[in-house]
Amino acid sequence: MLDGHNPRTVAIYTNSKVTLAALKNYSIHSFLNEGIRNMVRHLTLIDWTIHFEWVKAHAEIEGNERADTPAKEAARGEDEQNIVYNRIATTTAATELRRKES
Repeated sequence: MLDGHNPRTVAIYTNSKVTLAALKNYSIHSFLNEGIRNMVRHLTLIDWTIHFEWVKAHAEIEGNERADTPAKEAARGEDEQNIVYNRIATTTAATELRRKES
């Protein structure tokens, strides 16, 4: 909950501008984007307020740095979870790959 706000207010922070842009672009219908949009729509109908905010990566922001650790472990294959990648849109994966290469 955000300090000084309604208890049904939540802020979601990400260091991925690509993710935020994809969520705003309603012509992108990937499984993940649609799932997030549907959840936000549902929560909004029951009087929740959801804020999405971008934060700079690797800027020593405590929550962001804590979230990076399990993400890096998963990327290195150290996490034993079975991640399903076949539901990620090819365009999303290609965009991320191009971004990392530049």
